[in-house]
Amino acid sequence: MTVTTRRLLDLTIDDHTLAVPLVWGDDADTRTIDVHAAVVTREGGENLPYLLFLQGGPGFEAPPAFHAPTAPSWLDGALAHYRVVLLDQRGTGASTPFGDADLDRGAEGIAEYVTHLRADAIVEDAEALRESLGAARWSVLGQSFGGFTILRYLSVHADSLDEVYITGGLSAVGQAPRRGLRADVRKDAGCLGAVLPALPGHRDAMRARLDLAASGGIVLPTGELVSVSRLRSLGMLLGTNDGWQTLHALLETDPRTNAFRYDLAAALPFSARNPLYYLFHESSYADGFATRWAADRVEPQDFRDDQTLLTGEHARRDWLDTVPGLAPWKDAALRVADTEWPRLYDAAALEASGARGAAAVYVNDVYVPVEFSLGPRGSFPASPRGSRASTSTTACAPATCCRASSTWRTAVACAERRAFPRSGVAGAVIAREFRREPPREQPCETGLRRRSRASCAAPCEAFAVGARARPAARPRHRRGA
Repeated sequence: MTVTTRRLLDLTIDDHTLAVPLVWGDDADTRTIDVHAAVVTREGGENLPYLLFLQGGPGFEAPPAFHAPTAPSWLDGALAHYRVVLLDQRGTGASTPFGDADLDRGAEGIAEYVTHLRADAIVEDAEALRESLGAARWSVLGQSFGGFTILRYLSVHADSLDEVYITGGLSAVGQAPRRGLRADVRKDAGCLGAVLPALPGHRDAMRARLDLAASGGIVLPTGELVSVSRLRSLGMLLGTNDGWQTLHALLETDPRTNAFRYDLAAALPFSARNPLYYLFHESSYADGFATRWAADRVEPQDFRDDQTLLTGEHARRDWLDTVPGLAPWKDAALRVADTEWPRLYDAAALEASGARGAAAVYVNDVYVPVEFSLGPRGSFPASPRGSRASTSTTACAPATCCRASSTWRTAVACAERRAFPRSGVAGAVIAREFRREPPREQPCETGLRRRSRASCAAPCEAFAVGARARPAARPRHRRGA
């Protein structure tokens, strides 16, 4: 392993790079890749325990560390207790990045290569890094797909983990991808229903732009002829704190202007910057299944009939013919979609893991549906025995479909039995606590004020759950759930 050190204001950043097998567990395959991680410390924290951060995606590198202002936003709080390890997951950032140069592999070679870039391999990379750092155990924080990866970690190497924090990333166990994507579609409809009453005239504005797209009238600076399905994917914006504002601005801007074309290009998901994100996004939901363009297959009839019902984080097959940056990947993407993916999660191992920490999921999440996380086959029922859960919702006008911005504080607050932070928590949140000792039926004192029914705000509720148990109470006034 090679290590270089740099300073950034009051941060010390050690860049670690180590060579690991491309294919873990197959000694006959001698291919290797580089894995990079930045270990961030502040003066006085050189001997603190490690916290590994796993980025959402799949296909995105870890965020760079900055200070004044701090980025990522949770870094200051984490550095008070940990040395933070920002891992570039294999195929991203400085970890042998996957990109246009890989087109030389050919469709079959690409499809084979990306099968080795999933969460199971990322976990083995993390284990190699942990051992190189000399850490017997470390804590982990995973956002979205990073939480999915932690579930794999708990399934195979739970003894390596101390505190476990998951935000918006509890995947279902053994579920077909189409089930989660169908729930995603319904969440998008619920969020749109929350937004439109506050933004009168916008459904008509969206309809006019859809008609323009259908006639070939929207061409992006990249040369992309925007399709109807591509324009509808703007519903993905409704899953972030301020995404509705971007959608509002686009619907207020004349579609014939440069401003609209450039802003639309920036707002659309699945750009060619991260082809890996498009190539195997659906596979992140595949716990023992082939995906076969699940989002296309599960679109409900009412969505087909009313195209003003927007869609979200769904990779569409037709974009391989309409998005210039994705077109070179077409043959490989078709092969990847037919891949029979192996199982990632072990429900029995999750239940027996003894994990300690917290997980926060968002009631109106359009990326990872709460039903997918908490349902009878979600990872919540497979949680360690003696876990405790509490629910809390706050308003995020005009929509209640936003993810929490203070993910670190939310998770740690629940784990330490403290109040949820009074500010900085957007959207509806369910925080689940993992603890080894039996739960105490004690309400989580949030101090949240109940607002109007329409704002989807309700006081925090606490309940105990046993292994594989369904929640005994549910959040009230759940919009779009």
